[in-house]
Amino acid sequence: MKSKLFLIFTIFTISIVDAQNAKLMVADYGFRADWFESKNYKNAILIILGGSQGGNSIGNSWASELNKKGYHVMSLAYFQDTGLPAQLERIPLEYMDLALNWIKSKPELKKSKIGLIGVSKGAELALLQASRLAKFDAVVVLTPSSVVWQSINHQDYFTKNSSWTLNGQPVDFLPYDYSKGYSNLFEFYNSAIDKIGDNQAVLIKVENIQAPLLLISGSDDRLWPAQRMSEMILQRLKNNNFKFPYYHINIPDAGHMLIMPSLLSINQEKDQDSILPEENMFQFLGGKKEKLIEQVNEVEYEIEKFLSTYLF
Repeated sequence: MKSKLFLIFTIFTISIVDAQNAKLMVADYGFRADWFESKNYKNAILIILGGSQGGNSIGNSWASELNKKGYHVMSLAYFQDTGLPAQLERIPLEYMDLALNWIKSKPELKKSKIGLIGVSKGAELALLQASRLAKFDAVVVLTPSSVVWQSINHQDYFTKNSSWTLNGQPVDFLPYDYSKGYSNLFEFYNSAIDKIGDNQAVLIKVENIQAPLLLISGSDDRLWPAQRMSEMILQRLKNNNFKFPYYHINIPDAGHMLIMPSLLSINQEKDQDSILPEENMFQFLGGKKEKLIEQVNEVEYEIEKFLSTYLF
């Protein structure tokens, strides 16, 4: 069972990096990131948080295209990289502060606008960080979560710990629900949401975000209920009279593959079979292989439109 869970939890990664980058290491700065500078910088920085695959391959693979559009890019790892925890468990939220302090320590960057992008588990983290720090000018989350989830520990799936800590204490979290068996990962999450009840502390306080917000989900996400959780976020924003612009783009028939790292690097001239994942990944993550290129192009368009509106 552990090997099957590992396969499902670990999203494939594709590394497509053309931009020149500087490695920022934990030993020197207290955080681990790759820093990509744009030659036509337009005074905007994007911090990118990947998902449960760990490391910073997603941000690295987006960097080249984002650099072309005028953004400096920080691809920030928060676990499973040199000097970082091996498991996605009890990660301090204060870790983000170190990266932001590094940016602001650069005289040429002090007045930059900062956008935050998170995908999947990184979207959960992005919403948490944006809800506690008024440091961002735009927030984009792909296949997001409305709650704080139990940690992902590939060596121990059953001990209940939080994914995150704040001030040394675990952030309130929602445990997985195994009541429908261990073969349907989607139900680990979906059934747990059904049982939230009075346990409102596990919900992310998105109403505290001080920036425009873009949510992107797929209606056929089979990893976790991103569309349902996006709608929960929207309802919470509405109930709390959220004063910033917010949008939800739901892509019909799209799965969790909307986070695919080559999102901003897919070239129609390339052999599509060489850049698309195998069919079995769609069985796990939802969506249809023949529609993926069209779907990620739509997502790219929506992200670019949103970011250019609020960061340039």
